[in-house]
Amino acid sequence: MKKWTNEEINYLKTCYLQENTPTIKEMARHLNRGESAVRNKAYELKITNQNSWTQEELQYLRDNYESSSWEELLKNLNRTKATIIATANKKLKLKRHDVQGGMWRDEDNEFLEEHYSIMANEDIAKKLNRPVHQIVAVANNRKLRKDNSSFHRKETRKEWTIEEEAFLLRNFAALPVKEIAKNLKRTENSVFRKMQRHGLFDVAPKTSQLEQGFEAELSQITTKYKPQVKVWKYKIDFVVESNVAIELNGTYWHCDSRFYEGGPINEVQRTARIRDARKLEYLKSKNYKTIIIWEYDFYNNWENVKKNLVAVLQGNLENYDSAKTVKPETATPC
Repeated sequence: MKKWTNEEINYLKTCYLQENTPTIKEMARHLNRGESAVRNKAYELKITNQNSWTQEELQYLRDNYESSSWEELLKNLNRTKATIIATANKKLKLKRHDVQGGMWRDEDNEFLEEHYSIMANEDIAKKLNRPVHQIVAVANNRKLRKDNSSFHRKETRKEWTIEEEAFLLRNFAALPVKEIAKNLKRTENSVFRKMQRHGLFDVAPKTSQLEQGFEAELSQITTKYKPQVKVWKYKIDFVVESNVAIELNGTYWHCDSRFYEGGPINEVQRTARIRDARKLEYLKSKNYKTIIIWEYDFYNNWENVKKNLVAVLQGNLENYDSAKTVKPETATPC
């Protein structure tokens, strides 16, 4: 832990004496220190009002109250449990769900965000082993919504043939839902429901076919990498030498804008877009170099992707997003 200098302490005291006190983020950037370090030092020096909450603290509470452990909340907010509960309940109208099913984990929140718009609450509750009212409460707190354009709409149900189900089972892990629906001449919602009934959301491997293929190529370039690394609350597909984060984005699941020019078509894609943007912003704030490789480019432009990947790893390029440098010849998902 870096020792605080007198100059840094004086700067902190001066900031808190100002009428318009800079934000924790601004002070941390000026001091080249972590936000939690600045906040804790201010409390240690007793130069901030313990009863007042900064906007950063309130936002942290909004983002983490349901999913973080009490140990993490107490450490990062440097406040008593009673104070945190009171602020969350009265000021932010947040509730924790620590009883049935245990504390909400990152995995639970990720599953809820990805499937709330396309799965029935009862099915989500069964999957997460939690009561339905808890699913609804957490979804409301996180402002998740059902995809009313398709989820609730009654459509003429056409029975699935054996051949159609066989096609789905062969291709669900490799093709975007949009492409499967197109091949079967069905709606995407119909395909989602059939995947749900077959439990394909549950059996889909944690390491996708795309990730397996990429790892085989990456291992030929470097052995200094780790797959599925957790950085704060985010899972990174691959991290190389501790400071290069590599994300592999599927065409459908991450809404490749080259194929979805009108933007996300449902809540799954909208949620993915928001989550990906927040993840990228967080990684950059922690000085990670980022490499984003899209499904289309891996399968169709690997040599160009590989050249830029190596450039980042060798320090000749800061960041890389294959969608910004490689344009598909035709707007048809791979």
